[in-house]
Formats: sequence, C-alpha cells, structure tokens
Amino acid sequence: MLSITNPDTLEELECRIVYLGETNDRGQRVGLEFLSPAPHFWGVEFAAPDWIPQAPPPATTPAQQN
Repeated sequence: MLSITNPDTLEELECRIVYLGETNDRGQRVGLEFLSPAPHFWGVEFAAPDWIPQAPPPATTPAQQN
C-alpha cells in the first residue's frame, strides 16, 4: 500500500502495488491500482471505447498546390 500525489493538483490517492517488473539499469517498472476509481487523477482524457482513429489527410507538395 502507498499514497501517490499528482504534482500539478496535489491530489493524493491510496494505491496498492499489483506488479513488479525486472530491475534494470533504468530502475524497475511498478504497476499500481487505485483503491477507488479516479479516472481524472492524471488530467489525461482517454478516447471513448468506440473511438476509431482517422487517417491523417495526405500531405501535399508545392507542385500539387498549384
């Protein structure tokens, strides 16, 4: 069990560790699970489950613009 704090909002939530990855020269990956739902804790809006990405329009060259 641990508490994490969003440094931008100072919101604090309790979590539990659910995964420990291999230790390497860059550190160790740790998976956390919030003890209560907090979909906006990090301030990131995720796409809706039914969202389908659209391909970007093809790039144009100066010759195509004339």
